[in-house]
Amino acid sequence: MNSTPLKLVIIGNGTAGSTAASKAIKNEPNISITIISEENHGYYSRPQLPYYIANTKSLEQIQIHKKDWYKQNNIHLIENTNVIDIDKENKNIVLKNKQTIPYDKLLLAQGACPLIPNIKGGNLPGIFVLRNIPDANKIKEHIKQKKAITVIGGGLLGLELAHSLISIGKTVNTIERADHLLPKLLNNNQSSKLQLQLENIGFNFFTDESCKEIEQKNNKLIITTEKKTQIESETIILSIGVKPKKSLAAKAGLKTNRGIFVNEFLQTENPNIYAAGDCIEFNGQCWGFVKATLEQAQIAIDNITLGNHKKYNGSDINPILKIPGINLKEL
Repeated sequence: MNSTPLKLVIIGNGTAGSTAASKAIKNEPNISITIISEENHGYYSRPQLPYYIANTKSLEQIQIHKKDWYKQNNIHLIENTNVIDIDKENKNIVLKNKQTIPYDKLLLAQGACPLIPNIKGGNLPGIFVLRNIPDANKIKEHIKQKKAITVIGGGLLGLELAHSLISIGKTVNTIERADHLLPKLLNNNQSSKLQLQLENIGFNFFTDESCKEIEQKNNKLIITTEKKTQIESETIILSIGVKPKKSLAAKAGLKTNRGIFVNEFLQTENPNIYAAGDCIEFNGQCWGFVKATLEQAQIAIDNITLGNHKKYNGSDINPILKIPGINLKEL
């Protein structure tokens, strides 16, 4: 065994970063792992945030790795900071406080950030995105005395969020720009069945509509759609998708497009830098599903610790809508 531990630095403490760290410990006990996190929480389940907002799950219940886990596994977790540069030649990363951290292998696992449409009035108070615990805390506080909420975006996460809000007595409108729900997953007939089931439990939909402008009048947020439909709300949550975090990689001179380019070994153009999760683009596709992220993180770490021997060929995705009583396969 090599007496000098492999220095692995992971940028990101979400599903990709945390899964990679867990696998790395199993593959190579004699390894030095540093994880850089923008937040000050251990690894938690992002898909559970709607339940945290609805108070059906506590912060502790959605946490997967608490702070003790990192200590017990000799993982150096650096929280509340960003990486501002990657020095490929000297194999260092640079934090926002200018501290440098050396690596032998680097894994980019920064994930993605919410898509924010360019809507007139889109920066008014009462308009939120949901990606992390700070976002969830802002929404929780804001909706305490609010009743009418609009979710812009009828994807899986938007529907699950709307359901959580309905379950705590909120009146929720959902705006979907496609002419039927989940157009990438369902045909018109299946979507009609789904919409009816959801309407029966309190959903209210505006399909084939997109938000053009938001105004504030008498403590209300008034959405005007492209078809001139007006929807009154007290809170608006944007859930129209995410975009890979690629700016750090681009700044370092790594090849990017929609996401960070990786080969079949989840390796960037630089042989010492790998990437996994929502930040990557592989074979022209950005994945954005937990199952894909888990597979990518494990393959990337096997290749980092054991040498490039495992190939990623894409992931077989079978999306599930986590609303009780609804099975997309049965529509």
